[in-house]
Amino acid sequence: MANKKGNNKQDTRTQQRPRTWNLILYRDSDTYDFDEVLSNIIDKSDKYYIIEHESEEEKKKNHVHCVVHLKDGKTLTAVSKFFGVGENYFEATKDICSSVRYLIHADNPTKKQYTIDDVITNDKDGLKKYLSNKNSEGFVVLEMLKKLDSGYSFRRCLQWACENNYYSEFRRNFGILHTIIEDERK
Repeated sequence: MANKKGNNKQDTRTQQRPRTWNLILYRDSDTYDFDEVLSNIIDKSDKYYIIEHESEEEKKKNHVHCVVHLKDGKTLTAVSKFFGVGENYFEATKDICSSVRYLIHADNPTKKQYTIDDVITNDKDGLKKYLSNKNSEGFVVLEMLKKLDSGYSFRRCLQWACENNYYSEFRRNFGILHTIIEDERK
């Protein structure tokens, strides 16, 4: 009996529409034009973070890691066509922070360490946020609670969140923040 569409792992993987993708490139590839693909990433991505890693093992080659964030989600097939690279070079990510931190091996002290200056990006503020030790959502929520406890209105707290690139965290946690403040102000 043949599998129905969506019943196997590959069908599920190709039908998802993530906005953030990890991509690995090799300068000497025979299957794509490296410079053209890199240009596509820079021109077509809403946000991009790019770094070249030197080979740490004899069997591996130098390679370029890219984390790309798109305005709209795309299937694996669509993102592959969009950038002009085979599907096997992409991996969807739901945790952009971990992907960006991997670029400099921030959480892998046994690997070669890179600096923030080694990363090419159009989102310096986001890069700093992701690489900060104080970038967890819990930390950000605590900062928002401190602002609200000090008398900030929700409007001022939202403004602070937007100015510090924490709008997503504010939006995701608004309900609980509002409930806590309402309970405490009674």
